Amino acid sequence: MNTENAPLLATTTTSALESSNNNTKRRDDDAENERQEKRRTVFRASSSLLSLKHFGFGFVCTCALLVLGSAALSSSRAQKMTVSSSLGGHKGYSAPAIANGGGNTVGNFKDVAAGLLGNDHYESLGKKHLTNEEGEIKGLVKHVNKLVSASGGSKFRIITFCNHQYWFFANLMMLSLKNVAPGVLPYWTIVVADDQTKAYIQEQAKEYPIDIFVDKSLHDALHKGSKNADADELKSMLSWRRVHALYTLVNADYTAVFLEPDVVFTGNPMQTIHDQLLDHDVVVSSDYGFKSAAKKTVNTKMIMAKPSKEAKKLLNVWQKAEASYRGEDAERGFLEEHVIPKLSELSAKIGVADQSVVQNYITHINKKKDKNTAFFVTGTGCPDVNFKLNFLNQISQLVMPISSSVQMTVDYESVAEGCDVETRKKILGLRHDANSAA
Repeated sequence: MNTENAPLLATTTTSALESSNNNTKRRDDDAENERQEKRRTVFRASSSLLSLKHFGFGFVCTCALLVLGSAALSSSRAQKMTVSSSLGGHKGYSAPAIANGGGNTVGNFKDVAAGLLGNDHYESLGKKHLTNEEGEIKGLVKHVNKLVSASGGSKFRIITFCNHQYWFFANLMMLSLKNVAPGVLPYWTIVVADDQTKAYIQEQAKEYPIDIFVDKSLHDALHKGSKNADADELKSMLSWRRVHALYTLVNADYTAVFLEPDVVFTGNPMQTIHDQLLDHDVVVSSDYGFKSAAKKTVNTKMIMAKPSKEAKKLLNVWQKAEASYRGEDAERGFLEEHVIPKLSELSAKIGVADQSVVQNYITHINKKKDKNTAFFVTGTGCPDVNFKLNFLNQISQLVMPISSSVQMTVDYESVAEGCDVETRKKILGLRHDANSAA
């Protein structure tokens, strides 16, 4: 572990860590005032009474409308929908040969650069040559502002980085949203590195109202710096970019949610997003664990942030850390090493979504729809990309309109060969087989 950057949070900005008694007292006073405010601010799907201090009027209205819209859709939907055979479903499915990923799929996103530049550029020189430019992603705010202006929508945005290979996963995310919360789709922006990828996704998703942003500065940076970079540097740079994207949007007063492509929705996520951000400035996901135990397994597969003063400061510190951080696991490593251990000292309130909020192969169990509380299910726990896709495809079928061809439970044994069965058994306390919990 590199220790020279340990004080980075404290030295980068004085408000990132609160160490003086005066600041602590002021924070306590502010917290009490905020608690009083929250007691007077109760969210109801039919009545948007949230404090503008927390989210902004547009996001509140969006939450209410999308929650209500999803409920109406659920009660009236009668259409029949089937899963494309190209998405696979069982052991024999063969996806493109791409890098396997566990907790952070987009962290293994180096095939974007490989496709653009070729593998001959990956010569390790033992030195960090390739990093994101400090600050915001150029053009992103202008792009999403046009969407808000054109539609009259709120300043809320879900973002996902994607390419040709990861579209297999992102497509499942899109289909699940179509079934559980179609009103959320217009608030989803897919970030790609080139016009060719944009055209490919537009063709694949032409029936759906999703937005695509071409990150030209990423494309240029890859071409400029990759000749002296190895695969690990490319992986790190692309993984860190999520923090820059969130910083860009939150700094422009957007409530923003970053999701890796291998996420499937089993319910309308808007209420969950609202609830998680009500008491926190930034929320990150975890592999497994409940409440405080989840802090030991944090990941950045999902990151939520609201446009609060402290969230903006924290994200600014986080994106700046890329230039000097030399630890492992890119932005996730920095989070684990320098942020999570200091939670009690930070003025920003950081939440960790536990397995009651975000589930995966390790933590998911078959439940009736009305008993499910985790509306985000990720591919964590399946390092083999084929089995990961199989698992998520089965999850997506759980929320499809009822028909004889729809699978109503997940067959965990069908993906056991390529997933972490032992950790699943340990975490869930399974005693008999991988399909039932003790």
